[in-house]
Amino acid sequence: MNLVYLSIGTNLGNKIENLKNAISRLSSIVTIDSISSVYETEPLNVQKQDNFLNIAIEVQTNFPPLELIEKLKKIESEMGRVLSELNKPRIIDIDIIFYNSIILDEVRIQVPHPRAHKRAFVIFPIMDLNPAFVHPILNKSLMEISKNLSNQRISKLENVDIEKIR
Repeated sequence: MNLVYLSIGTNLGNKIENLKNAISRLSSIVTIDSISSVYETEPLNVQKQDNFLNIAIEVQTNFPPLELIEKLKKIESEMGRVLSELNKPRIIDIDIIFYNSIILDEVRIQVPHPRAHKRAFVIFPIMDLNPAFVHPILNKSLMEISKNLSNQRISKLENVDIEKIR
């Protein structure tokens, strides 16, 4: 089995329901070990969009990275995501952030996610699950990486228990 960290975000419709739906669908293709707290973040590099809700999940899978990303894109499509311009609102976005500690640079997938270390909405939820995880390219723990993200606004939603969703 392979240890994978996924990032899930949504800023359209009923965001909590979107997260629940994504988790439910994911549970049919991977083994979910743990789910982070829910975080609210402002969209990066755009204005006039609703804030995002973001979570991270730690999963186990036998699927290789390319097969897993195809399954994730299928879930996004089934949930109504329309691939369009970058930084547009989305009903759901599911990304592979880390896959074990491998480094993979292919046309369809890059692991670790190439911008993960620049995004509080990715790093903070994964830190809930494993703050000591070391980024395989930067060779820094998520805790160290998070220190460079203090300029990004991110709020943990204390009143939402995503674990009850499963």
